[in-house]
Amino acid sequence: MRIYRAIKSNIKTQGFGIEGTKPSMLAFYKSIGLLAHNGIDWAIRCQDNQKKDGGLCEAIFWDCDCYGKIAVICNDRLAGLGYGIISEDKDGIFKHIFCHLDSLNPKLKVGDIVGPADFLGIGGNTGQSTGAHLHRGLKPMGKDTYGNYYVKDRNNGYDGAVDLKEHFINKFILDYFEELKNIQTQINVFQTIINVFKKLINIIK
Repeated sequence: MRIYRAIKSNIKTQGFGIEGTKPSMLAFYKSIGLLAHNGIDWAIRCQDNQKKDGGLCEAIFWDCDCYGKIAVICNDRLAGLGYGIISEDKDGIFKHIFCHLDSLNPKLKVGDIVGPADFLGIGGNTGQSTGAHLHRGLKPMGKDTYGNYYVKDRNNGYDGAVDLKEHFINKFILDYFEELKNIQTQINVFQTIINVFKKLINIIK
């Protein structure tokens, strides 16, 4: 599994853990039962001077190179609009957290499958947020004999979240797919040229 950047902007405002957390925010995280920040935050560019819940902000996309199943959709603006999306592949089972969106994709519902670069919603500043940003978290999951998912290490001080850097490539997911498309186009061109040469060789023979 590879995780790319879910938004175009590349302004990281907080990282994972004590070293990645703003010192001024440590007391807040401790007050909600965390050792420190339990994800990565990227600032989101918005119109209307990033006013809280105002102005159109950047789009958020499913940022993995694998498919995911929507397990949770949070519609509580006090908690922060967002998704919990489960992925399963050779690297394991993970719950992907996207928080503080301003609006969600109305076409998506719990149980839907999302693929690489699918549109999730518009970024924003909902919940206990001090500025427009995307909170991106990652939690390793297990599955019991009944097929129910559970967080593997809920008591790790980060509510089961881990640093996603092991899987992360700092490239916007849409740019990554544009590069893939260009590469595929080049491959198709070369294949066409090869086929033309093969036909010419056969004619000469």
